[in-house]
Formats: sequence, C-alpha cells, structure tokens
Amino acid sequence: MLGYYLASSIAHAATHAAVEKIGDVVADQVIENNRAQRERQLLQEKMKQEMMQRDTAMRAAMLNELYAKFAICCYIAWADGVITPEEKANLDAVFLDIYNQFSQSPQVKQVLLTIYNTPNLNFVMVERYLRATTPEAIASFLEIADEIAASDGDASDPEKMCIYKLRKYLTDRTGQNFMGHFLYPGANFDVKCPGCAANMVIEHYNNRAVCPYCGNIKYLSADNAGAPAVRENVRASATPITFRCPLCNAYLSAAAGTSKCRCSQCKSVINIRDGKPTVW
Repeated sequence: MLGYYLASSIAHAATHAAVEKIGDVVADQVIENNRAQRERQLLQEKMKQEMMQRDTAMRAAMLNELYAKFAICCYIAWADGVITPEEKANLDAVFLDIYNQFSQSPQVKQVLLTIYNTPNLNFVMVERYLRATTPEAIASFLEIADEIAASDGDASDPEKMCIYKLRKYLTDRTGQNFMGHFLYPGANFDVKCPGCAANMVIEHYNNRAVCPYCGNIKYLSADNAGAPAVRENVRASATPITFRCPLCNAYLSAAAGTSKCRCSQCKSVINIRDGKPTVW
C-alpha cells in the first residue's frame, strides 16, 4: 500500500511538473507573440506616419508651385495697373484649375484670393512665392506669363519689364545663365545673322539673339536634342534702309522688312513700322 501511494505521489509530481513546464512554454510563446504583434503595430504606425509626412510634403511642394504660378500670372496682368478682359479670362482659368484641385481647402482659396486681389502686386511680393519653389517650376511658368502679356495684343513695356525681372531672378538665383545653360544643357549658342552673317549677340535674360549690325532678332527655344532652334525669326531682306535713332540720333542701318532693331550706341530697341522707326 505504501508503495502504491509513493508511486502515485511521484506520478502526480511528475504530471504537475510537466504541466508547469508546458504552461511556461505557452506563456513564453504568448509573450513572444504579443511582442511581435506590438512591433508590427509600431512598424505599421511608423510607415503610416512617414507616408503621411511624404504626402504632406508633396502637397506643400505642389501648392508652393501653384501659388508661384498664380502670383506670376497676376504680376504680369497687373503690370499695366489694370487687368484687361482677356487677361482676366486667363487668370480665371488658372485660378479655377488650381482651386478645383484643392476645393476642400478654404485656406488655398484664401491664399489665391489674396494674390488675386492685390492690385499693387510688385516683384518683392511675388518673390515670396518664388523662393518657396524650384527654378525649374518657375521657368515652366514663363510661357504662361508670355501668353498673358500678349493676350490683349503686343506685350506692353511694363509687362516686358516684369518678364525680364523673372528671367533675371532665375539667373541670379541659380548663379548661371539659367535659360541658356540650365534649360538647354550642351546647346551651342553661336548664332549667325540671316541678314549679314555676323555673329549675333545672345541676350540671356530675354532668351534671344540680336545682330549688333543690322538689328535682326532671333528668339531661341530648345529642340529635343537640346540645341537652340529659331522660334521666331525677324528676318530682313538684302536691301538696307537707313535712319537715325529717335533717342540718341545715331546713324543706323537695317535691311528692308526688318520690324525691330537695336541701336548700337544707346542699345534701345527700335520698332520699325512703314519705314518709320519708333522706340518701344
């Protein structure tokens, strides 16, 4: 009998030890599973936060570009002190294009209206928005600025000066001839005059070439190979005309049919219509 009880106690103790061991293993496994689950949750939260930060940064960068775009357009439109119906139509189109992308954000609308309703919008105000975006984005908006400037006819002198300031800003900010070398890398800007075959002078800010002798003008753009192509060529015939500069009275000569020339003395641009030179 004693042997039976002794054997039963030993068996019970062994069973209890085995159960405790199994319980410890299960507990360790539960703890490990909980730890792994917490790590997965933390990793998911971290990835979610990083994704939200990237989305926020991308949204901010996009808004900065769009604000700069709209500020440039308003800056050109207000250059004359008044917005013409044609310019207003272009501004409304740009405004709606931006607003429709962020229609759920009243802050975006408020910023756009602030820019739009600033009649004395000067370059210092515009530069605030330019500094918040990239030179590449600014350069891409210059074509829109040109279109707004010419929407009601020929661009006026104040509008041309505004565009000049934008191009100069790009060059000063990048520390290089941005239009000539950044947008058109590796391009050969040796341009021959179609009238007299002289080497034309590149005007970096205006992105054009001007003949210092006969006044021919070539407006340059970039083709797919990066070399400059003629976007607009004010070409003259071989028969010259002579006249005096309206500003400095210098004696000048240009080929017949030339619509614009530059004075070799005072460097003023002269518009020739019906053979009569006028400074513009």
